[in-house]
Amino acid sequence: MSDIEIKCKNCSREFSLMFADFNLSLRCPNCNKFGLVSTFSTNFISQPSWKTGYEMNLDTFEDLLKHGGKYALKNFFKKHLDLSFIRRASGSVSFKDRSNYTVSLSEVYEIIQQNWLLQRWIYNLEFATSH
Repeated sequence: MSDIEIKCKNCSREFSLMFADFNLSLRCPNCNKFGLVSTFSTNFISQPSWKTGYEMNLDTFEDLLKHGGKYALKNFFKKHLDLSFIRRASGSVSFKDRSNYTVSLSEVYEIIQQNWLLQRWIYNLEFATSH
């Protein structure tokens, strides 16, 4: 999986950012101004706590799947959970494993609630692009 080239609208500096098809304004690491476009936001998840970790309720998870960056989500689920992520024009989503077996949304939700990979990935993306 390769990085995607990004260009800052303010200073015109080009750099690479993994999973760049988001719709969230992020700061340029060169000029520190907002001018990049991305779709995930830490608004999707609560601040991490030592008791509960990174919480994300099911409704928020469904919204993220329906409205988040399609290619970024595909890459994330393929790389970290070995699942194919499918979003149809109707807005419905589904997951398939290697043997083409459909994995339910609730099963995937339980996995991400246990390992926090998706939530940490979102936080790491914002951290990496805001410093």
